[in-house]
Amino acid sequence: KTINEEEIKDKVSDDERSNIERLVAELRELISGDDIAAIKEKTDELTKVVQDIGARIYQEAAAAQQAAQDAAGAAGADPNAGAGPKDDDDGTIDAEFEEKK
Repeated sequence: KTINEEEIKDKVSDDERSNIERLVAELRELISGDDIAAIKEKTDELTKVVQDIGARIYQEAAAAQQAAQDAAGAAGADPNAGAGPKDDDDGTIDAEFEEKK
């Protein structure tokens, strides 16, 4: 996913977006050169920034989902309510037996 996709766009601040775009531009410039160590360092920096944003977005989504579940539970909306026991009576009887000779 990219930071400009609708699903993520509103979850990334303008500062985070400009920081990522700056790091990408710097990395592109470094790639045209020969300094492998600088490329690796900039790649690691970009990776950390993106992972931190991803972790934050994931935590926010998990918290929102938990809040929704808590609200549903508080309202008495049990997702299994009314399900009752499953009626699978096909005439089969489960039993243990011992064979005597």
